[in-house]
Amino acid sequence: MAKAPGGSTLLIMVIATLLMAPAFWYGHVNGHSSFLNVAWSEGFSQQLFAGHLYPRWLPEMSEGAGSPAFYFYAPLPFYLAAPAHLIVSPRMAVVFAYWLMLALSGLSFHLLARAFVGTVPALAASLIYMAMPYHLLADIWTRAAIGEQAAFIFVPLCLLCAYRLHQSAGYTFGLAASFAGLLLSHLPSALAFSPFLVGFCLWTAWRANSMWVVLRAFSAATLAGGLAAAYLLPALFLQGMIRPEYWGVNLPRDYFLLDGNTQPFMRFLDTYVVAMGAVVGVASVAIPLATRDRQTLPWAAMALVVLFLTSALSWWVWAISPALDLIQFPWRTLTFFEVAACMLLALALDAGLPRAGMLMRLMLVVAVLVTGKCMLGRGVAGADPILMFRTPAVEDERIAAGADAAEYLPYCRTPQSSDVVVEGTSQKIVEASLPKAGPGVLPVFYYPFLTVRVDGNEVDIACDPSTGFIKAELPLGANPKVEATALNVERIGYAITLASLALLAGGYLFFAARERRQFKPA
Repeated sequence: MAKAPGGSTLLIMVIATLLMAPAFWYGHVNGHSSFLNVAWSEGFSQQLFAGHLYPRWLPEMSEGAGSPAFYFYAPLPFYLAAPAHLIVSPRMAVVFAYWLMLALSGLSFHLLARAFVGTVPALAASLIYMAMPYHLLADIWTRAAIGEQAAFIFVPLCLLCAYRLHQSAGYTFGLAASFAGLLLSHLPSALAFSPFLVGFCLWTAWRANSMWVVLRAFSAATLAGGLAAAYLLPALFLQGMIRPEYWGVNLPRDYFLLDGNTQPFMRFLDTYVVAMGAVVGVASVAIPLATRDRQTLPWAAMALVVLFLTSALSWWVWAISPALDLIQFPWRTLTFFEVAACMLLALALDAGLPRAGMLMRLMLVVAVLVTGKCMLGRGVAGADPILMFRTPAVEDERIAAGADAAEYLPYCRTPQSSDVVVEGTSQKIVEASLPKAGPGVLPVFYYPFLTVRVDGNEVDIACDPSTGFIKAELPLGANPKVEATALNVERIGYAITLASLALLAGGYLFFAARERRQFKPA
């Protein structure tokens, strides 16, 4: 796989630093999920450096009641943030993670673009890719969506490897690793991206007139699932111990764009898709007419499909399967729209079209205007209501308490109407539950993977339904110790992932050695 030239790599990192400069200055990104990111990242790194190679249980969260977040939440972004926790504050460590992922996304897009165009067009498009409004403004500055931010790294890498599948079997392993990275970063994005990736692989097979591409793509998908099994199996099969129905508060049918929603964030997205959609539409028509080149086909198709999926016209698509409800927001597919838009820009610049410079300026104007407006007011018309509620004092309080999301409450706890409202974080729930705890109730949430020991001996435990806490028969004056133990589904996931890693390494080395022998001079 080609590498980005040193000068391009340096410039991409410099621009990523400039784009994140306000966060470095203030030491924090205050967004929809920012308090969760900081608390999760701090708890994850503490467990990691305590010797837990895959931290799942965060005992310090929820005022000490604990959180099973990483049985369900993808861990890769938090591995990237973990080293920074050794040298800076938890908030700054998350800022570092954003910066790193932004820079890596620019580099990964550069690799994709270089497979189609020259260095200069690829570099220009890569820089704009990092500054695109949904990428920078929505995912970092407004939503603080750390998992989606990591997805911006792996989507271009998946497309690059899919594009090269006809060239070598070795790209099967690159595609597997890239899609596994996406699965380990943000499962909803991986689910939404899968149909696009299948279509791109079919386009590659058609272009190369090779059915080997289809076989290699299927093999890569299977291997990717194996590589991510340590995360996927518990995430899919252990949802009975939490409240997954709370995810249903946000459903795709409620978040179509251009649908009359007056929330400032939705207005921002409406403005963005109209403006950038018009630019992309012009590029999709102008480039192939001028160059007679079919390489614009997958990018124009991807952009068009995303615009369709974000509109109410696609309601029937989102109703096909309840699994699509996990994506929650149709506009999450704008991740792929921005990849397509920047690839069209790169192709226009590379073709030397008379209007290519104008296209780049239009994209820059759209990106700067909507990004600048959101940076100043966090919305197109009015301030974001969530961020207005989230004052610095509230943010500080939630981070200090390790406030968690309502969906990770134990299923055995009797649900209450206040659980899923904005104020109903686990912090408030624990505070309200403590007075209800009777004798023998420990202020730790009950989950099947927890055990309680007294003087080294395990004691029987149950769930106290009124609080969700652990209830145990404890001797008078006992000093109980709560421990997390691995469940069978975790062990199976680890075994599959280790076997898949061995297959990945062995297969890649085998095909790399074979290719070296084939091209070795006589």
